[in-house]
This record gives sequence, structure tokens and C-alpha cells, in this order.
Amino acid sequence: MTGIGASPIKPSGRIIDILHANSHCDGCVISFAYTNVDFTNPIGDLVAYGRASFRQLL
Repeated sequence: MTGIGASPIKPSGRIIDILHANSHCDGCVISFAYTNVDFTNPIGDLVAYGRASFRQLL
């Protein structure tokens, strides 16, 4: 299993802002999944994203 690494895009918002995370699976095959996570600030600007692939151990 692999962790999701997030990459910042640009400084946005304030330290006290709450980030929203939206994650989804882009594709799945027999034992592998490709996932994305997008982080947005309260007004909806994309501030960071993460991509990962996971392998299920059978």
C-alpha cells in the first residue's frame, strides 16, 4: 500500500482556513486502484492535490 503525497499549487487563504478534500478513484483493475485527492480552500480554489496507486495484496 502507498500513501498519498500532496503537492502544493500556490499559497492561498489564511492559516485559519479549513481545507476541503475531495477524493475519488480514477480506475480499478483486478488488484490495483488509481486515486486522486484535490484540496480546495473555502472559496473553491484548488490549493493542493495528491495522486496515488494502491495494490491490494491477495
